[in-house]
Amino acid sequence: MFSGAPATDDEPLVLYKSNPNWNADLPESEEILRRRCDFDAELRLLFATKRVKNTLQQSNLLPYQDAALQWLLNQPDITILSADKNLGPVAMDTKKYINYAFKDHLHDTATYRRLTPNEAEAKMQQIREKIDYFLLSFEKGLCKHSYNFIQRSTHENNNCPSFMYLLAKIHKTPLKTRAIISYSGSLCHGLAKWLSVELKKIIARMPYVATSSANVVRDISSRNWPSRSKLFTMDAVSMYTNIHVGHALPVILNFLRTHTLGKTIQKEEQINLGRLEFALSLIMQNNVFKFGDTFWLQTAGTAMGTPPATDYATLYYAIYELAVIHRFPEIHYYCRYIDDGFCIWVRDRSKSRAQDNARFEHFKSVINDFGTDHEFFSGEDNPLHPLEWTFSDRSNYSIFLDLEIKLFTNRIATRIYEKELNLYLYLPAHSCHPPGVLKGLIYGFVVRAKNLCTDPEDRMPYILKCHSRLLARGYLDKHIRPIFNDAIGKILHDIEPDNPRIRHTQNQEDPIYLHLKYSPSDPTAHELQSLFKATISEPINRDHFSAVPTLNRYNSTPDFHTACVCYSAQKNIGSLLSPRKHRWIDSISVSNIADNLNTQDDL
Repeated sequence: MFSGAPATDDEPLVLYKSNPNWNADLPESEEILRRRCDFDAELRLLFATKRVKNTLQQSNLLPYQDAALQWLLNQPDITILSADKNLGPVAMDTKKYINYAFKDHLHDTATYRRLTPNEAEAKMQQIREKIDYFLLSFEKGLCKHSYNFIQRSTHENNNCPSFMYLLAKIHKTPLKTRAIISYSGSLCHGLAKWLSVELKKIIARMPYVATSSANVVRDISSRNWPSRSKLFTMDAVSMYTNIHVGHALPVILNFLRTHTLGKTIQKEEQINLGRLEFALSLIMQNNVFKFGDTFWLQTAGTAMGTPPATDYATLYYAIYELAVIHRFPEIHYYCRYIDDGFCIWVRDRSKSRAQDNARFEHFKSVINDFGTDHEFFSGEDNPLHPLEWTFSDRSNYSIFLDLEIKLFTNRIATRIYEKELNLYLYLPAHSCHPPGVLKGLIYGFVVRAKNLCTDPEDRMPYILKCHSRLLARGYLDKHIRPIFNDAIGKILHDIEPDNPRIRHTQNQEDPIYLHLKYSPSDPTAHELQSLFKATISEPINRDHFSAVPTLNRYNSTPDFHTACVCYSAQKNIGSLLSPRKHRWIDSISVSNIADNLNTQDDL
């Protein structure tokens, strides 16, 4: 249909929402239609034949595993949740799970307000009207892809709230929980995704924002450091709940209106302040979510779970960093990833250690001053407070993100930091996943070792640990060792393989994609691509596909003749046992339990 279509001046397609009512027209060319029918018939036959042969391999669970899974699915009194910090699955009594939700989170009346079902419905309708107003008011300034994305997403998710679930902080004593708001599929999801894209345009131009561990390693390991250098880290206390739109929105808008860098970004990235202000205010002040059969409105802090939450928090403090960091010449390197900061502090030769300590204390004070003089936080009875940071001591050793950073005489070395409690729950060998996933995982290990370990002697010990962890997950050495050896040769030693795969570069558009859920009982990707070649692109005694006239409105020939097989994952045990919409939502009334928890003492 579209081969030979002229190029358009549209913005890059960042946001996309398919139109479920659109169908492709049948090909005008009888030859193309015949090939398509041949491919369709042979494809169905191939799948049917393969599945009959592999009937006994339909399940990758043993009978007792399947029985245990079915039993758990039928036990609403048991809630399966994930542990925070990737520490594995947790089983918890459902009533205790609900109690934790209220004790740790929902009983905080300064942050959450309970809504009746009628209030929630009215609130969602009000939000829907505001999104419609946004689209009506700013339609001319939005590219058509963004407009269609927001409109279709809002229509499909009409009046749907987000959902709250918990992660267990089993590394804490006593046990605590982390609240997660699942925003996907909610009414505001489309607008929130668009807002996240807009904020990312600004963040990309801000200094001091760490984009990856590898970039941090390159920055700090490529320089010589004075002998007076020290390392320290800083960590925000409950960052999201302590960034309030009443303070953050004026800070962001004022930066874009008045700051030299902000005005440059606004102009070059074509940021419309009216659109940005409207969307930020709407998303951050209307976070309606559901927990069980109860409805809630987040009344303070960053709207948790929303796509722009991390971008919003990053930008908010990055603006303050522009005004602060340059005031301290002792800071020779500074970066921050959301709520974690890392700094290299070099004492001024002209200052004594006591004076230097005083300067460091002053720096910590200034960092914690952001917003303290703003009217939003004034008033003795105001329960809201500005963002607060804690600091490590200055030393020759720091842990930042997934890095161990050591400062020697005049250089810095890094290696991979791994938490002691990490269980390394990689996909088990019998899991239903394409073979390429294992290869990608192993190559990722080796790339990570090369990028994050500045000392080559630290790389192989990490890679060997990854090898042993995969063995513990059920993989056989004879299967994974060749992949490790190939990855080590290519990435660490730049060794070309004996039989390198030849990739043919052709003057063509992207290939056509065949999207499937992976099953080991189905045809392989190679078989599917061979079938496509035999029936579509290069059938025997017929013209090559690229030479067949399409007879479309552009009078062209096809601009692709290869197929790429794309797999998506099957549902895993986690998605069955701990879905975002709880399994017990119809059988256990959270509202009845909540009504009996009138005081904090009841918990």
